[in-house]
Amino acid sequence: MRSFWPFSKQEHSHERLLSLLPAFLAENPEIEIDVVQSHRFSGIEALQNHEIDLLITPDPLVVEGLQFEAVFPYELRLAMSKRLQLPAGPAHKQGYVTALDFLELDLLTYPVPRDRLDLFTALLIPAGVEPRSTRPVEATEVMLELVRAGRGVTALPDWMVARLGKEVHSYRIGPGGVHKRLALGFRAGALELPYMRVFLSMATQDRRTSDAK
Repeated sequence: MRSFWPFSKQEHSHERLLSLLPAFLAENPEIEIDVVQSHRFSGIEALQNHEIDLLITPDPLVVEGLQFEAVFPYELRLAMSKRLQLPAGPAHKQGYVTALDFLELDLLTYPVPRDRLDLFTALLIPAGVEPRSTRPVEATEVMLELVRAGRGVTALPDWMVARLGKEVHSYRIGPGGVHKRLALGFRAGALELPYMRVFLSMATQDRRTSDAK
């Protein structure tokens, strides 16, 4: 089994996948796993071409021959260094940013089309707002360091923003926030394989545990 965490859309953290691996490997000693990152912005194509066996993505699509199962929930949050400040306003006091705030913000994004970036599709495009500047950054660790240094802001899953700790402000995106689920993607018929059913069962149980919190 070649297992792949694609980091598609925003290069989302693989910690959720890795947290399942110890139990999975213990139950399936005959299965080899490799977490491949070379297709992290083209996971659908890699799955279709049999380059990978499992895709974990925030962007499930209706694609012939593929199936997707929603699993890990998360909230997209805006991370901003405490060296920067937003204008005073009621929205910020309530813990969220508005589209107009981005007129004064330099945005760091992954190098993918805007229609694959939730910050744009959920907030900026509907409002017709363009950030002051937009800079593509491929590597998550570099992006996090740029945010720490006050070189820009970025939108990431809540568990990744938590890694920055007290160095940053964390804001909801819009008053209701942007809530998503990562999905497992696999080729049709893959669940006939016992180990694929085991992994899906583990991920589903993790989802139920998260939902119960």
